[in-house]
Amino acid sequence: MKVVVISHSAVVALYRQKFHALARRGCDLHLVLPPGWPEGGRWVAAPPPGPEAGITLHSLPAGAIGRVGGFYLRGLGALVRKLKPDIIQVEEEPYALVCAQAMRAARRARAALVFFTWENIMRKYKLPLNWIDHWVLRRAAWAIAGNQEAREVLSQRGYRGACLVIPQYGVDPEIFRPQPAADKERGIFTIGYFGRLLEEKGIVTLLRAVKILEFPWRLIIIGSGPHGPRLADEVEALQLAGQVKFSPVMGNDQVPAALGRLDALVLPSETRPQWKEQFGRILIEAMACEIPVVGSDSGEIPHVIGEAGLVFPETQANRLAEQLSRLPADPALAVKLGKQGRQRVLANFTTEQIAQQTFELYQRMLAAKGA
Repeated sequence: MKVVVISHSAVVALYRQKFHALARRGCDLHLVLPPGWPEGGRWVAAPPPGPEAGITLHSLPAGAIGRVGGFYLRGLGALVRKLKPDIIQVEEEPYALVCAQAMRAARRARAALVFFTWENIMRKYKLPLNWIDHWVLRRAAWAIAGNQEAREVLSQRGYRGACLVIPQYGVDPEIFRPQPAADKERGIFTIGYFGRLLEEKGIVTLLRAVKILEFPWRLIIIGSGPHGPRLADEVEALQLAGQVKFSPVMGNDQVPAALGRLDALVLPSETRPQWKEQFGRILIEAMACEIPVVGSDSGEIPHVIGEAGLVFPETQANRLAEQLSRLPADPALAVKLGKQGRQRVLANFTTEQIAQQTFELYQRMLAAKGA
């Protein structure tokens, strides 16, 4: 089968692994990218066009780069006419201009189309995004939702086609695996946060939680973002400067070793009117490394963790402190959760698992198309 995939996030090499896995399953896969995209607060240039690990890369001129809704690709229709795919997968929201472009191109090429959505909050879009959203949702027959609530929101927005819940990207368990414990400091319980320094990530709640812990601990905050100065002020106000360390963003290849130095990973996200946690990739990376995870109950976090970690009510520092305190008090529990976390990742969240689920969807789409 020939598949064209449109994805701005796949400018990141790590995120192209799923498409390499799909190619190994027999897909003639063409990945269409913009020239680059701001990912994780930094500009990432697209790789050069041509073959890559069994797939073919294409880069098209783009408009409104960095704006998911307004983003579009010049020459997309002509490329689709040239490639004549069986399936077009748009890893973009249905309100995005590029999704409408792909829908129009798919109808002209008589290709089946599937779009992707993370949107787990019911919201009203401004013109012309609401028109695009309405037009796409009433014509599309296939969708992938990245989390449970996104599927429900699609239904509320009027979508009546088939929808599968498949996370956008998984992890490689050969890279994210249990790490040597040589760098762990004995007698000090090391807690970590990885991610953007944003107010809605709940890092202030984490700082207030560690303040009331009654055992030796240290906290490592790895990331960057506009909330950094506010967090530094909070650390000073809580008199935690000797126990809290800020580290800059690190490369993906450095993350497994950094996770291996932790005794627990915390994702304390807090829901806002226009945002709640859509997945929390760092959770599955830590779980794959057998690091116990503690997450708030914002959005998809409880569904990702399942029974393989600890969950607390968002914004409640006391409850977070209680959950953290359980781990050093019961080392057997910490080991158990770590092993359960890796098993949960192996069963649900590896790159190969996600590629297989996507490939099976392609087979369903082709069967429906031929019926």
